[in-house]
Amino acid sequence: MPIRKYRPSDNEAVYKLYRRQTASLPFHHNVRRDQFGSDLFTTRFIRNPSHHHAKAKIGLVATANNRVVAFVSGGLVLKGDEVVSAGTGYIQAIIAEPSAAQAVRDLLPRVIAHVRKYQPKRMVAFDGCMCPSFFADSAGSLPSRWAWIGQCLLDSGFRVTDRGLRLVNQFDKTRRKTAKSDPLKLLHVKHEMFGVDPKYDFGCVLLKPPYKYGDGVVWCGNFYAGAFVKGAAFRSLYMNYFTIIDDTYRGKGLGRLVLQHCLYEAQQHGARYASLLTDVDNFVAQNLYQSEGFEVVDNTHSFELKKEKKR
Repeated sequence: MPIRKYRPSDNEAVYKLYRRQTASLPFHHNVRRDQFGSDLFTTRFIRNPSHHHAKAKIGLVATANNRVVAFVSGGLVLKGDEVVSAGTGYIQAIIAEPSAAQAVRDLLPRVIAHVRKYQPKRMVAFDGCMCPSFFADSAGSLPSRWAWIGQCLLDSGFRVTDRGLRLVNQFDKTRRKTAKSDPLKLLHVKHEMFGVDPKYDFGCVLLKPPYKYGDGVVWCGNFYAGAFVKGAAFRSLYMNYFTIIDDTYRGKGLGRLVLQHCLYEAQQHGARYASLLTDVDNFVAQNLYQSEGFEVVDNTHSFELKKEKKR
């Protein structure tokens, strides 16, 4: 099967593949053709081009009968953050149909080999922020509905590093503002998620006296995933980090209070639903989320390439 570099003229064909591929996903944004072309080689949060190795970036397509049947891209982060470390190589996007699985298997080794020429410290797929910006609502993890892609990654030398559940809360009723929990104070603070416009990004922290830095009890960081899709506005909330900071406050209903507040704020700003990922074996968190209206919609996976054996 012929393989060549991606050309801008391939955008229409790859976009059609993308639309067919994502049709199987629930609660996924409808990405317009013009945005697809401009964001295809853009990662969700590390969007500064200088933070990526210019020569390591690569996009390849496989064709059959002069028709594009598969697309695979990759790159290398030079400057990382707390999500993705510097020197991380990545498979950024795999866009194809299940019938083109062999084409994906043919493309992956070539993309991997190209990125490895620039000596990445590690190589990941669908991990953290390594995906096009319009995949933001899926948090960069591979849905189980794309299991055939996961198999292609395994066949190419990757291993599963994280297994999770994706949960979604549809706002089918008006949420009430949460009650106060004296003497604790619930404050909005700068979340500062990388690459997200502050107006689409907010964090909430529950503080204990004397209400200074380091007095946090519960923290929840959020961003409006719709912000990544032109015209979507505040269509959905993504809860990307939720934790009980002080273990002495566990079991007191304070996590629920902060969760309820974030969902209320999202609804007030026009969000139609909220989504999040949690560990597949974190049953305490799953119980909390489900009791507040979240439902499991998918299993997710992230992958890392196995290290090459020294010869």
